[in-house]
Amino acid sequence: MKKFFISLLCLVLMNVGTFAQIRFGVKGGANLSNLSFGSGSHYSIDNQMGFSLGPIVKFSLPVKGLDVDVAALYDYRNAKVSSLELAGSAIYESAIKQHQIIVPVNLRYGFELKNFEPYIFAGPQIGFGINNKEVEMDYGDWNPKKNNFSINVGIGTIFKDNWQISLEYNIVCGKNADVDINNNQVLYGGKMNALQLCLGYYF
Repeated sequence: MKKFFISLLCLVLMNVGTFAQIRFGVKGGANLSNLSFGSGSHYSIDNQMGFSLGPIVKFSLPVKGLDVDVAALYDYRNAKVSSLELAGSAIYESAIKQHQIIVPVNLRYGFELKNFEPYIFAGPQIGFGINNKEVEMDYGDWNPKKNNFSINVGIGTIFKDNWQISLEYNIVCGKNADVDINNNQVLYGGKMNALQLCLGYYF
């Protein structure tokens, strides 16, 4: 899947001249993490708010209503993990933080109304981890992977010609980290999906 993503991104960049219109902008917003573990985990999860921010470029395709957007965003997600309460046992809390540069490539389909241009979109995304450290937890350690592949789906609208707002859900394919003991025995995997509300502006 990662090779497919890279091939798709290269294809888009090599054919920039075939697009009818190109617009540059910035995009940012808030995200609510959705951390989950494999079956058999001994944790309760308190998902926290994070954010993303960075440049975006939108390419209009020759087919009416179809666009492609590519972004490079700094993305921060986090959650609090607590061991489940057992008789006679203390409760341990850990903070899981994920810093990454994400590159989403979304295919959009929209239509024009009087003052708005609503659209739906979906596409692949690759994330490159930065400054991610192993986190010690009660039943195992969160050992983050260097990169991950995911899918975006969502809806949005352009208004006043330059502004864009979108609601999207990012679904990790595979896992963001291994939960293991002493970097040896992998207990299960962890993934951190996210619900994102973003605002963008095109120059």
